[in-house]
Amino acid sequence: MWPSDNAAAANGPGPAAPGAPSPPRRRRQSFTMRGSIVGISDGLRGSSRGHYVLLQALDMLVSMFLMTPAVVSYWRGTWALMDYYVFPDQPNLSNLVSMLIGAVFHIIFTMVQHPLERHLHPDKHRLMYYVLSRVYTALFSFGCVNSFRGVWKALDQHTGLNPATVAALTGVPVVALACLRALRNISAPPFVIVTDNHENYFQVPTMFHTSSRQTWLYILDCLFSVLVVHTLVVFVWRGAWCIFDIFLYPKRYDLSAWGSLTIGYCITIVAFSLQPCMMSVVQRMSGCSRVVIVDIYNLFSFFGTVNVWRGVWNLLNFYFLPDNPVASNWISHVLPFLLLVLLNCANSILVRGVYIDAEEEGGQCVEFPIYYLRLFFQNRRRKKLMRQHGKRPSGGSGHKGGAGALLDNNHHHQQQHQGHGQSPSPPTSRKSSREQPLQPCLSHGLSHGMSHPHHHNLRVQLPPPPLARKDIPESPV
Repeated sequence: MWPSDNAAAANGPGPAAPGAPSPPRRRRQSFTMRGSIVGISDGLRGSSRGHYVLLQALDMLVSMFLMTPAVVSYWRGTWALMDYYVFPDQPNLSNLVSMLIGAVFHIIFTMVQHPLERHLHPDKHRLMYYVLSRVYTALFSFGCVNSFRGVWKALDQHTGLNPATVAALTGVPVVALACLRALRNISAPPFVIVTDNHENYFQVPTMFHTSSRQTWLYILDCLFSVLVVHTLVVFVWRGAWCIFDIFLYPKRYDLSAWGSLTIGYCITIVAFSLQPCMMSVVQRMSGCSRVVIVDIYNLFSFFGTVNVWRGVWNLLNFYFLPDNPVASNWISHVLPFLLLVLLNCANSILVRGVYIDAEEEGGQCVEFPIYYLRLFFQNRRRKKLMRQHGKRPSGGSGHKGGAGALLDNNHHHQQQHQGHGQSPSPPTSRKSSREQPLQPCLSHGLSHGMSHPHHHNLRVQLPPPPLARKDIPESPV
């Protein structure tokens, strides 16, 4: 059962003493969906409707035809290399090794996320941060692929591809994730893009958002998030994939791959097209019905995702150096990772953290975190505004390339660091006349990834009207 926001329930039964100050309401910590963690400024939306729609369409195309094939290619190459090098003649041992690698990497990186955030920061040592953060992504990516591979191949070996068995091993985990309000964790590219911004580069939300100060509870929370929720996600992915293996041209490998790719991209386009309508519908709903509608929409988009992945994966197997599979797999393992690092989106490879269904306000829970080009142009606009008002962009954003440069967040990052044992400052009750709201924050992500919850009011403090040149004080920056 989720903690109640009701103040009376939180403070026990009975009325409060007359005249006693009401206790502050405890806000449940929330996380942005795995993916891009910052939305698009109202200024960018309002500057030109056509310009914004064009960037939105380009973001969808970039996600569908650049990011997703690169991520799938990395997974395919890494998976096949494990098949080739790790006990190829002993499948049980090979699967066990992959499960251990995946579980150990996931648990370690989940438990050490707060020390990593404290000690690895670009403002302390930029080169060291950049190198070690990408090493972190490379190791965690390897662990993610192995966690899927171990469970997946063990199921293949011990349960087979009987349609009834596959359906049962898919339906039960779907229901379990829905009951845990964790079904959105099956999301992946093309519906998630994770930019490599430093603010939450190492963030791995856990199921119950336990504080790291509560050591044993935090360890149990990490174990549950990795060993239970993540394993259920693997069951769902494997089941959906196998259903199409069984029924979609099972005797024609190439036609099956092309069919999956076509189905996947068609569903993806429809899901993106339905997003404004779904946001409007969900915004007017509440309670259990809202969660159900969001889960149905997530499942619909997931069938597009799994078909795109299956199509790209099998087409690479069929067409990309079929006579030299080892070279094909090494190229698939190395080049896409380097490309994603250069594009500042290497964390899109990762499957990490637990996010809660429909936790965002309004219709934000069905907004896919695929902000990439829009973040790039937003950052340029932000720097322009800061220059116009005589301020230098904050140190953390100046070094980030591409879409990874984000606006300062006066609320979201405080919530993120609550798990570090730091109490978030209460939000301000009124807006200063000099605060210009630039944007509502995106839901998820991610980014998956992607995000999750809540749009946050992000503001830039603007100075008063310009003074005469002789009256302008020296800038403290």
